[in-house]
Amino acid sequence: MGNRGSHSGSAHGDGTSMSTEAPPPTPATPAPSPPTPNPENPAVARLEASLAETHGFLGSEAWAAPRRTYEDETEARPGYNSRSRHEYLDEPEVLLAKIELLADLLRRARRAVAYTGAGISTGAGISDYASGKKGAAGALRDAVELAAGSAQAAAAEPRPRLPASPWDAAPTTAHRVLAALHRRGHLAHWINQNHDGLPQKAGFPQTAMNEIHGAWFDVSNPVVPMSGQLRDDLIRWLVDEEEAADLVLALGTSMCGMNADRVPDTCATRAIKARRPTAKVVKPKYKSPAALGTVIVSLQQTALDDKASLRIFAPLNEVFELLAEAMGVEAAELDGSLDFDAHAQPELGEGEVPDVYRIPQEDGTTKTLDLRDGAEVRLLLGPSAGAVGEVLGKNRGGHYRIRYKNGVKWYSGVLGKWWPVEAAAGKFVGTRTELGIENA
Repeated sequence: MGNRGSHSGSAHGDGTSMSTEAPPPTPATPAPSPPTPNPENPAVARLEASLAETHGFLGSEAWAAPRRTYEDETEARPGYNSRSRHEYLDEPEVLLAKIELLADLLRRARRAVAYTGAGISTGAGISDYASGKKGAAGALRDAVELAAGSAQAAAAEPRPRLPASPWDAAPTTAHRVLAALHRRGHLAHWINQNHDGLPQKAGFPQTAMNEIHGAWFDVSNPVVPMSGQLRDDLIRWLVDEEEAADLVLALGTSMCGMNADRVPDTCATRAIKARRPTAKVVKPKYKSPAALGTVIVSLQQTALDDKASLRIFAPLNEVFELLAEAMGVEAAELDGSLDFDAHAQPELGEGEVPDVYRIPQEDGTTKTLDLRDGAEVRLLLGPSAGAVGEVLGKNRGGHYRIRYKNGVKWYSGVLGKWWPVEAAAGKFVGTRTELGIENA
């Protein structure tokens, strides 16, 4: 079983190691060099680093280095292999060039995988950790807090839409563009370190989603603490995607040494080997063919920047607005009309009962899942597999509230309403996605 806070660990439930184990953790990255002033404008400090760290291996030496927009020497994730909380931005013309390069990589990729961290959800009003209180992500958080009742916030522009709670957060532009890219065949899989369900709310299918660190909307997959163990089936799925991916988009994640960081690290390392066939940088040998590499998008530096094929310093929503245009994504795909709440709730057929689902099984039979208030349920997966509980109705978002007893303690959880809807449509048959609940 894999540990969340370690970049190594067994991927088998029996404790054996897999032959596809990722390379050992990247050694701690030396502190970045101080920024150098722009010769044309001495007041503008720029990132002084290698081509890979500023633009990626595929970038141009002629591009201006990213400019520092926020200063904070403190470590983004103390105790992990992270960098400072300084924030940087690409110049507009450089950003446009990088977007064209990103679009080209996505068109060429055989199997592109998104690997997302907290930075993709700050635009939805969900706090992150690595940015600290200030900076771009922290500034949004400040605005969200002010919007909770401050007269100052009422007059402020622009004002972010405030979710009443993280459970009510709506998908960002980045979430919706990624869902659109999946529908268009440009994004095969999404590994989400977040727990917020925003990809699924944007219409991304659960069958292509690995919520490796746990999920708020899957009662059988509770959030994994930093010292906790990852679910066996999810770590095996992650290792398979590690081998299969030829392009990884690392978005809003500090990649400071988590077990799951093996996915962008491995893809980047394979791409380096393809560019430098004599370099001894890959151990062990991977079964997968040469990769296009890893694209890293974040405002802060990461420990894997020196391995990036493309490195973008810009807000994620801005990046994906530009990428949508470059990829020809239609505006109607991004306006929320394709979000789960807008389109995926099926109408009841004759004789059907609300909240009672007929779930197709692998053997061709069907199983009934009753999620009406008071129905008894049993968990099938996760650390509480076998626990029995009951449905406590729905929350205000229409998601099912579950209470269950594990040992002598009672716990509560939520099942996202897309789970039974997708399962009843037969979408889980023949996939690795399992519905982790049944009637007791």
